Amino acid sequence: MGAFGLNASIMDASNLAWKMGLVAQKKAKLQALMSTYSYERRDHACRIIETSGEYLRFVCATDLQIANVRNLGTDSGADNNGVGPDVKADQSLTGGVANDAPKTKEEQQQEDLKFLRGFFGKNGQFLLGVDAPFGPSVLTPPQLSSEDGNKPRPFKINHGVRAPNPRVCFSTEETGYLYDQMTGAATFHLVIFASTLSATIRGRVSTFAASLLKADGFYQKFGGAERFNIILVVKHLPWETDAILSTPELRILQQHATVVYDDRAPDEDAHTTWGANHTEGGLAVVRPDLWVGTTVLPDEVDSLFQYFSGFLLPVAA
Repeated sequence: MGAFGLNASIMDASNLAWKMGLVAQKKAKLQALMSTYSYERRDHACRIIETSGEYLRFVCATDLQIANVRNLGTDSGADNNGVGPDVKADQSLTGGVANDAPKTKEEQQQEDLKFLRGFFGKNGQFLLGVDAPFGPSVLTPPQLSSEDGNKPRPFKINHGVRAPNPRVCFSTEETGYLYDQMTGAATFHLVIFASTLSATIRGRVSTFAASLLKADGFYQKFGGAERFNIILVVKHLPWETDAILSTPELRILQQHATVVYDDRAPDEDAHTTWGANHTEGGLAVVRPDLWVGTTVLPDEVDSLFQYFSGFLLPVAA
């Protein structure tokens, strides 16, 4: 699939580099963090091989089975010819696969179109690099549904997916994308979706702001501004936001957070793209490699402490 394998290698490096860096600097737990690399990237690598194999078999008009690479390292799953018995090209997308029955040119064209529609319908987002989720781990804990408890779900997106990158405004004169504010080789981005900072959300954000000053809170315990990048996404104009953040309970965010303005149409703004809860607000932890780690309500600072305690080490006092 062209340079897709090369792109995957870049994503491998992106996944591994920040983890190795934190461990080498004694800022993260070796076993907890490094064990996630193979777990997260192996499935992606296997899918690349399977997806590329399926497409190449269509191009080459062959029904040769795709090598089973998912079992390598345990039982290879390969027969004497080195062909995996379990993983095959999708038989519902037969396209250019050869068979004994001769076809007219029109029939072959229809089968080819059927394959292409099915193949890209199934793999299109994966080929773009956005449909490559990671399974549950210390970095991407399982996400509870609304039915699992009484608290509202902060976002519709799931843990372990690549963070959406909607267009936002940085000031009255500058616009860009959310990723533009997510920089740093080993920085965790705490993205707070605060909508219009209604009374409920303002109270939750105030609790989060107060936690930034606590010596035993997650922010100070695990590195402060060196480790965390706070982004506040609001549905207000700059002068309105400045007035709200100037209040005593939120003033600390003016020093520690970058404010971005979600000014696009409601059907394409950042809150909609993320599926953010406009009534309760939401906080998403975006990992250095730009995958969503976990999501909480903005005032669930104890949950943030528990999450980061799973793999980070406290900074020296």
